[in-house]
Amino acid sequence: DGGHMVGKIQHDYVASNHNDMSFHLRLANSTLDQEIMRLCAPTGANYGVGIGTTVPRALVQIGSVNWSGGDVPDAGTARAKLVVAGPSEAAANDDQDSQLWIVDSASPGLATGGAGISFGGNYDVNDTNWANFAKIKASRDADSNDAGNLIAGHLKFYTRDDGGTMSTEVMRITSDGKVSIGNSNPGGKLHVQDTSGAATTIKIKNADGADGQILFDVANVDWTLGVDDSDSDKFKIATTSSLGSADRLIIDRSGLVR
Repeated sequence: DGGHMVGKIQHDYVASNHNDMSFHLRLANSTLDQEIMRLCAPTGANYGVGIGTTVPRALVQIGSVNWSGGDVPDAGTARAKLVVAGPSEAAANDDQDSQLWIVDSASPGLATGGAGISFGGNYDVNDTNWANFAKIKASRDADSNDAGNLIAGHLKFYTRDDGGTMSTEVMRITSDGKVSIGNSNPGGKLHVQDTSGAATTIKIKNADGADGQILFDVANVDWTLGVDDSDSDKFKIATTSSLGSADRLIIDRSGLVR
């Protein structure tokens, strides 16, 4: 490069028991150098690999954070494994400003493709066998395309079953905000389905002394149904946001309706 330094690896003395190694590149049209990565010794508050920061507080930290208070990662080896820091999103729909992108490089023609995150661990007392326990996968909708950026996507959730496989999808969040459990094509905002032939149950359980209820709000008009714990656990339907006021139907535990 015409005799100019384009990069360097530097040993940095921090303390008698703490020595770092930093990696630098030359800035464009400048004689100054820019530190791009640092390896911090496992002593003191800073420990690990820092990219874009000189004070990593995780085994790998990408980006700078002002660790001045709050939930600051602990010092030492018992700490977060990865911290990714970046600017807050300019807008809720700005897909170019996420702190972390996980992408799938497969052919765009594969509608079943998509990037995912797997969660796993050791299941053997001898520390020799490892497995995925669950995963979250983002995929492109099969009927979407890239014409005019008409791209739609969804999230799929998988858990490992007793048979040792993770091929069954247990929950999905669709591109239009619908949630399905046991079904990949929800017919409403929440769709719960059991294909095993057993009864499909949705359980609402509250602590003693509190009501278990469902609230329907249509254009600020409320209907509530549930169990009124303060009134001998009667089942009620009311035209307010809570039970015990404006009750329109009451069924006590003996079956009496009024």
